[in-house]
Formats: sequence, structure tokens, C-alpha cells
Amino acid sequence: MAIEANPAVFEVLKKTIALNKLSNVSIFNMAVFEKNGTINLSAGYPSYEAGSVTKENNRNTVTIPAIRIDSFLEKQKTERIDFLKANIEGAERYIISTLTTMQVSKIRHIAIACHDFRYHREDNEFYKTKELVISFFAKNGFDIQTRQTGIDYLDDWVYGTNKI
Repeated sequence: MAIEANPAVFEVLKKTIALNKLSNVSIFNMAVFEKNGTINLSAGYPSYEAGSVTKENNRNTVTIPAIRIDSFLEKQKTERIDFLKANIEGAERYIISTLTTMQVSKIRHIAIACHDFRYHREDNEFYKTKELVISFFAKNGFDIQTRQTGIDYLDDWVYGTNKI
């Protein structure tokens, strides 16, 4: 399963799946968020930029479904997650705030891009998530690793394996 918020990137994802004749991938054009509903995504739409949630609604925004990750996993009847990879521009906080303990126990491996480098560059607290992610998964039985390359956006990735 793959969730992609940006409609332009979602179209590329659909084409990639078709070109590679993948029949075992379900894709969803929606955003992981703190509550179920809709959000306005601003990305200089249509664009491949990551985008951000905004209250505005104009020609540079698009309204898309938003879902809590716990609700999504329940709706999909997800029994197991072998690999949870997320690169969602600060919204990784919504993964850790909405996953149930039972759902976390079903995850084997994680690779989560945190965006503290954006916090340091833009002074926006929303992007400060690395310690939150590390703490959450460590408390839930994951062996955590990070990189120390000296390149901020690479070093903000958090990797983990469930020890349970």
C-alpha cells in the first residue's frame, strides 16, 4: 500500500505501477493527518513539490482526503506491516500520535524521514520531529538507528527494527 497526498506525484506513482506491471500495490491519494476529513494542500499545484497544509483555498491549492493512520490501517484490515516508510514533511508526528499499540506491534521495520533540518532553516516547530519519532518507536520496542553523514536531510532519517 502507498499513500501519496500530492495529486501530481500520485499520478506519477500510478504510471510507475502500470509501467512496472505491479499488481500487488494499492495506492491512495490522501494525506496522513491528525484527524479524518479533508485538507487543503498547497504545492504551487499542480507541482511535484512536497506541499504543505494550508487554510487557503485558491488555484494553487487542492482539497484532498485526510486520514488518521490508525483509521486507515483499520479500514484496510492491515494485519502486518513489513516496512513502514514515510517522508511526509513533518506530518510524521501524525503517524506516531495516531497509531495504536496493537498496530505498532505489527510493524517490522521503519524508515522515517524527519525534517528537523527544515526546523533549523525555517524556525518552524512543526518540522521538529526526530526526537519524537525516535522516542516513540524506542518505547515501543524498536532498535533505532540514525546516520551521521554531516548532511542534515540524510541524518534526519530514522531507521528501526521491531525487537518483538
